[in-house]
Amino acid sequence: MATRMTVLAMVAVAVFMWASKAMAEEPAAPDLDAQVKQLQDTVAVLQGQIADVQAKVEKQKALTEALKELGYNPDPMDLRLYWKDGIRMDSRDGSVKLKFGGRLQYDLDWQGSNSVEPLVGEVADGFQTRRARIYVSGDFGKNVGFKWEYDLATGAAVARDVYIELRQLPVVGNLRIGHYREPFSLDELTSSNYITFMERALPNILTPAFNGGAMLYNSALDDRVTWAAGIFRDTNQADGAQAVVDGQYAFTTRVTGLPWYEDGGKRLFHLGTSFSVRHTDGNVRYRARPEDNLAPFFIDTGNYFTRDICLYGTEGALVLGPFHAEAEYIAANMAADNNVARAGNQPDPDYHGYYVQAGYFLTGETRPYKKSEGIFDRVKPLKPYTQGGPGAWEVAGRFSYLDLDDDRIDGGKLWDYTLGLNWYLNNNVRLMWNYIRSRVDVGPGADTRASADIFMMRAQVDF
Repeated sequence: MATRMTVLAMVAVAVFMWASKAMAEEPAAPDLDAQVKQLQDTVAVLQGQIADVQAKVEKQKALTEALKELGYNPDPMDLRLYWKDGIRMDSRDGSVKLKFGGRLQYDLDWQGSNSVEPLVGEVADGFQTRRARIYVSGDFGKNVGFKWEYDLATGAAVARDVYIELRQLPVVGNLRIGHYREPFSLDELTSSNYITFMERALPNILTPAFNGGAMLYNSALDDRVTWAAGIFRDTNQADGAQAVVDGQYAFTTRVTGLPWYEDGGKRLFHLGTSFSVRHTDGNVRYRARPEDNLAPFFIDTGNYFTRDICLYGTEGALVLGPFHAEAEYIAANMAADNNVARAGNQPDPDYHGYYVQAGYFLTGETRPYKKSEGIFDRVKPLKPYTQGGPGAWEVAGRFSYLDLDDDRIDGGKLWDYTLGLNWYLNNNVRLMWNYIRSRVDVGPGADTRASADIFMMRAQVDF
């Protein structure tokens, strides 16, 4: 009996201890009164905000009625003026939108090399207004747009983007007619306002730039895929407004995709390819400076006859938060007349080049990407310098290579190693510093190789 009582007592103690532990671990019942009080406070705040909005609406109505009594009846087409990374004017009903802007890029450079001068000519320090552009662009409703932009840096007005476009056409998407960049190369299509370095990479001299033509373009799969294709005529770069030679034409196309896109572009992987076939039926010439527009031409093919040119480009880009990288390979295949080429009277050369670059924002920004066009966009500092913050600071490096040697054309080879530092004071102002170590080979033998050191600085304003 005693043993049974002892066991029962032990079981009772164990049950009591288990029940005490369970009660201790059970979450406390929510304080319903506190929750109700919090909800009541939130509703009171929202009611106050609604009352403020209603009061403003009533004041606006009263002001409108007063203006009507004075004989002023606001027209839906009246324009309002405001600032958003540029000067903008919109009609009250939103059917007309205009933007006025421009860019100023002023460069300084210091060049140093004794060994390269016997091969390429004098290397000297300098300064220049690299670009000085003004433009107006606009939309008429959702379906018609235009842009009118000229560069005044040389003292003459040179056409850049001058076009009209029709949007949201059935099946084909959008149609652009005028003078603008052909759809070829990520580096070429990204605005000079937004490129990471002061100049584009060496292979850029193989790509077409501003020409006149008509282009269809569109995007699909939530802008994860873009495509563009057009027919173009080479234009006179002196004024950018007219064709040089009758019969010179080109077909150019570009396709891009985003296999990976997250967090609104803070993490992405971009791939693209470009192709252009160009009928020249005349003399062509390729030459390149190091990545400094004030330097002399280091390599040069000279003039020679070519009937057709085929351009190929592949591109890739990666964004991982503050880190970004991109690379491209571009090739140009020349095709002289078959009979002339077989007779050995004219060369039929191929050229190529590539670059690899990367950058990192020390202040935490991400390089913006424009999905609808498959290009990079404007950097916006998290804490602008003009508002008391540090602005955005970016460090970057690039290696680029260009080979203009092939067949019987001894144009030369060029290597550039570039380091960059960018300070974005706000959305519209940037200071840039670039250091370039450039190596050139203009022929066989050690005496045809040399190098140069270049330090550059740019002050840029764009809006």
